[in-house]
Amino acid sequence: FFFFFSKITEKEGWTLVWNDEFSGRKLDTTKWDYQIGTGSQYGLNGWGNEEAQYYTPENVFVKDGYLVIEAKKEEKEGKSYTSGRVRTMKQDGSPLFTTTYGRIEASMSLPEGNGVWPAFWMLSADESYGTWPLSGEIDIMEVMGQTTDTLHGTLHFGEPHAQQQGTYILEEGNFADEFHVFACEWEPGEMRFYVDNELYFTEHEWYTKRNGFDEM
Repeated sequence: FFFFFSKITEKEGWTLVWNDEFSGRKLDTTKWDYQIGTGSQYGLNGWGNEEAQYYTPENVFVKDGYLVIEAKKEEKEGKSYTSGRVRTMKQDGSPLFTTTYGRIEASMSLPEGNGVWPAFWMLSADESYGTWPLSGEIDIMEVMGQTTDTLHGTLHFGEPHAQQQGTYILEEGNFADEFHVFACEWEPGEMRFYVDNELYFTEHEWYTKRNGFDEM
């Protein structure tokens, strides 16, 4: 299975401050770094969701102007599959790029198949309010491989864990047929979720809470 990132275009009213057109021969490690393994150092489920794969740099490559993330059925370190995972943060936790507010988008073609779960998401650059979900998570795109006509945009937050979610269903076709642009516009007090510049979810209600601190 392959997960493609493609070129984006500027939107009127926004100023481009960071992007990657994947025009080189390999991942630009001044902008991205790999996450490797299973995240088991963070607990039993590692990076969550009882995932069946081991993440490796070998499954991430740049070809013909695309970032390609590949999932393979192969055993590694006790897992039955390998895949790839990248973020704008180094493995030591130091950020390569962060933003508070703005429009975050990517053009992607997604994989199809039972058990595949591609995602495009944001986490806090630090965990000032505590570990997940206290410092928040913004899921710009999640599409399950068995229901590739259905898109979810989600906010995770709070103590105990709460979430707000919007869903978009294509009238025809699916997100594995061709490229689509997935975006979130984040402004003070409001988050807006788009697919192909069509607004499908707006949210104003979320909070960050940590024991001993005021709700934010």
